[in-house]
Amino acid sequence: MSYWPAVCSSFAFGAVFFLSKGYTNSQVGIVLAAASILAVLMQPMAASFADRSARVSMKQLILLITGMCVLLAVGRFFCSDIPVVPAILYVLEQGLSYSLQPLINALGVRVMNYGAKINFGLSRGTGSLAYAVVSIALGLFLRIAKSDALPLFSVVFYLILALAVAKFPLPENQPSVNTSRRFGSSKEDGGAKVKVRRKLDVRFILLLAAVVLVFCAQNMISNYLIQIMKNVGGSADSVGISNGISAAVELPAMALFTFLVTKFRSSTLLRVSFAVFVCKAAATMLAPSVGALYLVQCLQFGGYALFIPSSVYYANEVIPKERLATGQAALTSASTCGSVLASILGGWLLDNFSVGIMLRVGVLVSAAGCALGVSAVKTVKRISDRAA
Repeated sequence: MSYWPAVCSSFAFGAVFFLSKGYTNSQVGIVLAAASILAVLMQPMAASFADRSARVSMKQLILLITGMCVLLAVGRFFCSDIPVVPAILYVLEQGLSYSLQPLINALGVRVMNYGAKINFGLSRGTGSLAYAVVSIALGLFLRIAKSDALPLFSVVFYLILALAVAKFPLPENQPSVNTSRRFGSSKEDGGAKVKVRRKLDVRFILLLAAVVLVFCAQNMISNYLIQIMKNVGGSADSVGISNGISAAVELPAMALFTFLVTKFRSSTLLRVSFAVFVCKAAATMLAPSVGALYLVQCLQFGGYALFIPSSVYYANEVIPKERLATGQAALTSASTCGSVLASILGGWLLDNFSVGIMLRVGVLVSAAGCALGVSAVKTVKRISDRAA
């Protein structure tokens, strides 16, 4: 939960911060894109280090990266009026900040593998709610104050995150209760295990490609929602309401996930989320009014809100224990790649064609991702079946 307010104050208000410093829209776009690209590079590097390091624990690595984010945010506050410097500090901060997400996911999954009962969906849904609340609060704050204070809010949220991680209980030297479900714990011979692992690696790579495609379509809608709203008579206020609805439906969806995953396979829920991504892209394209777009946001329940926990559970079930953090980082990096692609492709389509063409392309890209993802996902047993 405490991670997402930091993301909100830094990344979501990044454009606001730099526009207030005299940056042009194009320059802001370059800074945000550079931050996303660095995040794609940093996520697997941090996760691979977490999986391989025997000296630095997962918690220690998270605390170390969070501390670096604090220093960069402080530097951005004091150097905000120096040309170029705040942009460089911001890119570094976001690259490190986004590398925290797969590590935090892996930390929670590792505790669940030790047998602890953690409602991952509720925790992640509460994070979405916190993101929405912080977004509204900061928006109201900026009506009466300057954006110079935004880095200080980021510092506060990073410190809260560090405190939460430091207090997070993690049994270190106990065998995982899920090891029988992982590679390397099977009684099959080594050759058979290598064959199965290679087959799964190919399917997982295809799954990552599917994530890139569906998140490209998803982020073309979210990144350029203001243009979509204006196309049907809406305004910036409509965008705020739409984002609020989207964030609000994520909480119940993620809170229910712990129950759903006992009744349905995580692989099944993941496939459903891919299908709903396509439905949302198509419904957005067909929406004739602002009110209709508000209703479309309810599909977030079965799309993004279902994808996040189901992908985390699925990766936990099919990725080898020694590569767990790397697998989680790969999924996060794939979604970030989709965001970068959405920014580039969506902007080009809007500049050269129209909102309608962009939405049509989004539907096609999402459908391709769905087809690839559904075929790539490996069927796994339900949690209740494994317990039995």
